[in-house]
Amino acid sequence: TLDHFTISGFHLASDNGAGIYDDGGTLTVNHGTFTSNTSTGNADSGSLAFGDAAGGGAIYANGGTVTVADSTFTSNAVTGGSANARFLAEGGSAQGGAIGGSSATITLTDSSFTSNTATGGATNAGNDAEGGRADGGALYVSGGTLIISGSTFSNNSATGGSAGGATFPD
Repeated sequence: TLDHFTISGFHLASDNGAGIYDDGGTLTVNHGTFTSNTSTGNADSGSLAFGDAAGGGAIYANGGTVTVADSTFTSNAVTGGSANARFLAEGGSAQGGAIGGSSATITLTDSSFTSNTATGGATNAGNDAEGGRADGGALYVSGGTLIISGSTFSNNSATGGSAGGATFPD
């Protein structure tokens, strides 16, 4: 259990959860402040290139249970890894600017999410390129459960990555 604390300005350049990474455990957060934390997927280059995904700028839960109450999440971000290739490139996905999770149970109560962002990875390829997708400017949970009560969301955004090269798949 974490009570009355601040996590601010952390950057993780190759993984998920710049502020906190919960790997299947039980995490309880009360009166936490998460500001300007960022996770970015690894870039890739070569003949074929695929940028890595990034998730949870403030918190990432890989399984387990996360309970958050009376907390604020402001200006946290995830960006998928970029991909630069001669033939085929796909930018990495970005999932959950503030909180991301896979096969986790996440419960949020009386918390606020403001100006968090998810941006898919950009690409550049000689023949074919596809920008990475972006899911959940504030929250993303895959294969799990998300319960929200008394929480507010404002100015959060998810933007797919840009693609360039000979073609622009749509």
